[in-house]
Amino acid sequence: MFDLPDEVQAQIRKELQAGESLRWAARPHPKFFTEASKYDLFYAIPMVAFMGFWVFSQLNAGFTNGAGVFALLGVPPLLFGLWKLITPLFNYFRMRKTVYAVTNFRAMIFAPTLRSFYLEDLEVITRKAYRNGRGDIFFAYEVKQDRHGTHSIGKGFENIEKPHEVEALLRKIEKTRHSIPSRKSFND
Repeated sequence: MFDLPDEVQAQIRKELQAGESLRWAARPHPKFFTEASKYDLFYAIPMVAFMGFWVFSQLNAGFTNGAGVFALLGVPPLLFGLWKLITPLFNYFRMRKTVYAVTNFRAMIFAPTLRSFYLEDLEVITRKAYRNGRGDIFFAYEVKQDRHGTHSIGKGFENIEKPHEVEALLRKIEKTRHSIPSRKSFND
């Protein structure tokens, strides 16, 4: 069927509804830096550098005159920044377990729980191609706001082979939207 292990194909088939057929399924190629993590790294690197400097300079001053208390105040932001720095490593291992699928009714992301995007949930389908032939297909967006402004984070299939073919498949299925059952009919 698709170049996936049998247990993964069985997991996908188990989730299919009546009348639903699998059109495409694949795993992403794992990568450390995703669309979502690049904003975290933007502020995590200077935060860790500054807070690391702060904590160690205060500890070197010793515990006289309350310098140790000032060192302790820097520990929570330092730990938070370190967490944001190692997030790409967790993303890499998450992507190794992720499976993407497209049926005649929806797009599915198994990461490790199922997240379905029915055709009425698809916003604007966009493709981001890379020079190595891989790319991303985004079809839902999450808006994040921070002190640097508002950022739109794409949700969809990341770092897949032949993204132009998957985009064409999604657009072809989207054209048949009026003849496809909605999410409500699946949940009834």
